[in-house]
Amino acid sequence: MENKEKSRQSITTVKKQASNYANRARYLAQATHADDKIVRKINMLEQKIQNATLNRSNAKNFCGKEIEQLQLILFNLLTFKLTRT
Repeated sequence: MENKEKSRQSITTVKKQASNYANRARYLAQATHADDKIVRKINMLEQKIQNATLNRSNAKNFCGKEIEQLQLILFNLLTFKLTRT
């Protein structure tokens, strides 16, 4: 039972991390008046991660690409906002 709780925590952590990145990216997209296409991409990546059936061994690996894409979008939005101010 203890092992099962640890795996749930790991999956929850990965999904929570993805939601945090998505929320930040959505906020910056709104602040920079980004294209709706970017917002749809953020939402799609977050939904893909949240709907994924994961276990502890594949949680980080499976979502790694999606989380990297969210981080890249976030970085690009942040860079864009900084260059406009």
